[in-house]
Amino acid sequence: QLLKPKKNLTQTMSKDDSSAAAKALQLRHVFGFRSDVSKPFNFLDETHVVFTAGHSIIIHNIEDKTQTFISGQNHGSLLPSCGITAIDIYSPKKLIAIAEKTEKVAIISLYELLSENKKRRRKVIQCSDIISREIISLSFSSDSKFILAIGGAPDWSIINYHREKGRIIQIIKNQTISTMPFYNGSYCPSDNNLIICSGHKVLKFYKSEQSELKPIQISLGKRETCDYTSHCWDQDRRLLIATEHAEILIFDGTEFRGVFDTQFTLSIFSIISFSKGFICGCDNGTILVFERGDDKEMYKKINKLSIFGNYSMTHLSLPPSEEQIVCCLNNNQIYTLNLSQIEVLKQDDNNFELLLTPFHYKGITGLDLCIRKSYLVSCGYDKSVKIWNWNEKKLIINKLFNEIPLCITMHPSGLHIVIGFSDKLRLMNILIDDIRGYKDFSIKGCTQVKFSNGGQYFAAINASAVQIYQTYTFNNIATLRGHTAKVTNLWWYFDDSLLITSSIDNSVLVWNINNNTRTQEHQHKGCSYLSAALDNKQLLYAS
Repeated sequence: QLLKPKKNLTQTMSKDDSSAAAKALQLRHVFGFRSDVSKPFNFLDETHVVFTAGHSIIIHNIEDKTQTFISGQNHGSLLPSCGITAIDIYSPKKLIAIAEKTEKVAIISLYELLSENKKRRRKVIQCSDIISREIISLSFSSDSKFILAIGGAPDWSIINYHREKGRIIQIIKNQTISTMPFYNGSYCPSDNNLIICSGHKVLKFYKSEQSELKPIQISLGKRETCDYTSHCWDQDRRLLIATEHAEILIFDGTEFRGVFDTQFTLSIFSIISFSKGFICGCDNGTILVFERGDDKEMYKKINKLSIFGNYSMTHLSLPPSEEQIVCCLNNNQIYTLNLSQIEVLKQDDNNFELLLTPFHYKGITGLDLCIRKSYLVSCGYDKSVKIWNWNEKKLIINKLFNEIPLCITMHPSGLHIVIGFSDKLRLMNILIDDIRGYKDFSIKGCTQVKFSNGGQYFAAINASAVQIYQTYTFNNIATLRGHTAKVTNLWWYFDDSLLITSSIDNSVLVWNINNNTRTQEHQHKGCSYLSAALDNKQLLYAS
């Protein structure tokens, strides 16, 4: 019997808007973090943080773990070539600016948070006056009247946007080249007309005068240019610029005052000021804390602490109380450190704690839900398998392997998982705080595996064939051959009597598990199917 394709899902749902609204999926919680965005993590207040994950901005309540979301344009359908590139917040007025790279033009969206669950988009700025489709840095002025945006290649433009007037007031183009990219920019806190932009071997000051931005010449003496990795303004309105050589260049306005040597041998990647001084986030997971000194020395070191692992601290953030500091690493992990007791903390102690949970820091290769428990299991290129309790919003088990897990499925009981590796398929038992192997199967490079809804079987892809095993006897009860190319996905019918398979050979097949025969088929020339499912009304959905 041939399964004829019906209208696509969007067309089917549009017939009944009320039904579609009732069945619409809503994002509830996100486990993850993107550290490759400018200013990826910020405190909105003491209990709410704003960070990037996937193609969304997450407003997370630290106390009750609830989340609200701001989704990017097209809901990430064009990732990774397009997506969110930079954010900034102005916490006194609950303003969030989001920059996105799109197919045609760079855009900046400005939101106002009305309450914990309500937001209003105030403005969408289309940067059509520049060639670049990407904004690499966003920054509010100290009074939120202006927003500074730095465009990327090829024209490397500086954009000064007047938020209250709702228009771009100044643009200056071709300010650097791709081999000397900008990293970030900011306004002087005491003078919105003074702008600083820093990057790789490029450091530029600008003065805003009427309708144009005028570059200001600065002198660094005989110093050679270097990688100016980050900058901030301290409590005395002095400009502190961190370098790859772990030095801090100090400016009073546009006047160069000198260099402060941190006595650290590795690069500084982030710097932030606080009421007592400033803090540097460095290579090798190290944080350096300095406070203002006396007349003899400008700053003195309070402490030096490190996180285990060879990762870089790419971003730092402080809450209004300065009780803690949040450190974002380039492996997509977020740690917190007690800043109020920084002077007495010792290097040997476990000072850093995860603010949320451990996240995957590379792409996810497999995902599955447990039917009878609120468990979610995932695996990724970081060689880890993570089991989450999605209802309690926490990580239960984090297991590292020596090789990359390619796929995963969880038994309906939540007591077993099957993982595909490059050399074998492994049935493993879930213990209280660990995952242990129980039985191996000789299927190499399995990219999809799926337990049946009752848990008595599991099916695994073996190139263009599908092998079905009994869960408790380990017997291979069937090998389904019908596709002529790689199988891409498996789906069990609700009563486990049917198995639906899709393939890049332009076909979707429905198999009767009782007699292991192919009962239905759908083919569409030129269409490589990634997945397929059959509902209880025998309606086939394929992607």
